[in-house]
Amino acid sequence: MKCSLIRDLMPIYDNGSCSKETESIIQEHFKSCESCRAIFEAMHEGVGLRDSINLQKDFPGNSSNKEAEFWSKYYGGLIVRGLAIFIIVYITAVVLRLWFRA
Repeated sequence: MKCSLIRDLMPIYDNGSCSKETESIIQEHFKSCESCRAIFEAMHEGVGLRDSINLQKDFPGNSSNKEAEFWSKYYGGLIVRGLAIFIIVYITAVVLRLWFRA
């Protein structure tokens, strides 16, 4: 079974709310997957989860650092451009208002 499915089922397994069949599947997965077993053990520790397990590497859905950096620069650039356009329009409006007032 995929790690992502096991990780989704971990809270139910931990509460004892899952079926016996699901419970046995998760236990079998823990025997063969050290990463999921470590995450399950870290759920009980709470604090320090990110320090004990490299989540960037373990979760395939997480963005890589390069991708996160790209989006950060992209949205940062959009904000700067939007702010620049706002300032230009504002200054133009003030200048035009002063020009036509005289």
